[in-house]
Amino acid sequence: MGYVYVEIEKSQATKKTNTACGDVVLIDRDQNSTIIILADGMGSGVKASIYATMCVSRLRELLKCGFTLRQAFAAMVRTMNQAARENLPYAVFSIARIINDGLGVVLSFEMPPPIYISKGNATVLKGRSTTVEKSVITETNCYLSVGDALLLVSDGVTQAGIGRGLPMGLGPEGVCKIINGILSDGRKLYEIPHQLQTKIYSLCNNNNDDDITSILAYSRIGAIANVLTGPPINKSRDYEVCRKFFSMDGTKIVCGGTTASIVSKYLNKRIDIDDTFANHFTPPKYSIEGVDLVTEGAVTLNQLYNILDEDRSLMDEQNPVTELYDYLMNADRINFFVGTSYNPATDNIGFVQQGLLSRKKIIPLLAARFRELGKVVVIEEID
Repeated sequence: MGYVYVEIEKSQATKKTNTACGDVVLIDRDQNSTIIILADGMGSGVKASIYATMCVSRLRELLKCGFTLRQAFAAMVRTMNQAARENLPYAVFSIARIINDGLGVVLSFEMPPPIYISKGNATVLKGRSTTVEKSVITETNCYLSVGDALLLVSDGVTQAGIGRGLPMGLGPEGVCKIINGILSDGRKLYEIPHQLQTKIYSLCNNNNDDDITSILAYSRIGAIANVLTGPPINKSRDYEVCRKFFSMDGTKIVCGGTTASIVSKYLNKRIDIDDTFANHFTPPKYSIEGVDLVTEGAVTLNQLYNILDEDRSLMDEQNPVTELYDYLMNADRINFFVGTSYNPATDNIGFVQQGLLSRKKIIPLLAARFRELGKVVVIEEID
């Protein structure tokens, strides 16, 4: 079936224009799963936003410290119970985790139930309720096949319409009805959050009754890019590294002259050098049959980092840095295979004067930036 990626689409609107949103969303990915946290701070505006931000940040830190999803959730529920008793910052929240194989779990504390969308039909997921201290919490499980989706919403969505012809508000079933109407009109899954917001805005007579947030997580076939850069310290591992690299699904990219030589030997294919467009600023490009892109190493990676935030239309099409940019920006997951062999050139004063960072330094910076862009990045160092 290929690599499955969980795409996220989000739509938010504040109760009052030009004010902070009291609903806060966090998306966190790693190579195994995607985590979504939605917190709704008490009230609206700046204070509610601060309360929700504190809740989301605390949950994230608990997970980073090694708490399981359920442990972190239960700890936060206890914290909110104490906050309610002592009139401290308070928020309600949901946290969802979707593993790469499609298995999903949603834990909810005083939040609307999740909505499952499959084969063009939206339904409310039924969960199992239990208690933490005296608070009722709900756990819901689901499975996302390719093309299925999970929707989390704040109560500004489910309670929309109260006092405007709907005594109990829209409710989860009403939200499903709207979604099914959106899909029957031929809209795509990724359009649901924004279309839902438009419908609610209309329902509220163009005046939102609360902050509203919709987060859609949908499963699709993803794109993988594999980048091999730098030789291993132990030359006897060259064959092993290449064998693993070429066994991976996805685009194959090689960055570095020495690395290209290793790959050329492994494939028993020659290296062709294309320096047609190389100049003082543009590094040379190579080609090896069986490899999608072969570039110079350190300079290319540094230049890639420098242009990540630039307008794509301004980039030179005939440039290996631009080609590398396109491959990685179009990928959902990037696997970096990084050889740790020492390169004395990176200590050259000319290298330093140009502001060029070594492979050891530039790869983590690239990884951090790509993660900010929502990509899954895995770095494997090779000794």
